[in-house]
Amino acid sequence: MVTFFGDNLWRNAPQSIVIIVVAVLLVCLGMLLGSSLHTKSIDRQYRRITQRVQRLNEQEAAMDRRSYPVAVCDRCSLLAGD
Repeated sequence: MVTFFGDNLWRNAPQSIVIIVVAVLLVCLGMLLGSSLHTKSIDRQYRRITQRVQRLNEQEAAMDRRSYPVAVCDRCSLLAGD
């Protein structure tokens, strides 16, 4: 007699089905672990990028506060740096 919620199901199941189920579970576990590690790595990279952008914004704001005179290009009458 085969039951769905007992040991009889696994005892009567062919060995290949058990191997397939175990393989699928291992693959799912590996994917879960891999995605977790990948997410941590990406978060670390985004944190570094965010810190660099903030630092550059602070430097740009400091340069704006200094209010240097604006340089104008003599040839094309455009602001220097545009």
